[in-house]
Amino acid sequence: MENSMFGILEKMDRYSNKLMAEDEKINFIQEIVDLNMVWDMHSKYIGEALTLIGAGKVTSKELEDTGFLTIKGKTVDPKAMH
Repeated sequence: MENSMFGILEKMDRYSNKLMAEDEKINFIQEIVDLNMVWDMHSKYIGEALTLIGAGKVTSKELEDTGFLTIKGKTVDPKAMH
């Protein structure tokens, strides 16, 4: 886990410094959505995830299964956020 967490931190740094190509950014956001960690992260990651989910470029199993997301401990209907 420590090795994968280092990889996430490295990717967060690259994302924050706008050093990622579009496909790399999508893959990174998909990874942190799949790990279900994005929803407790800084709002810039949450916003990017919601944007990419809305554009159909990223998927969320939780959203597909329930129609809702748990963001910072609260159940949210992403359709109501737009």
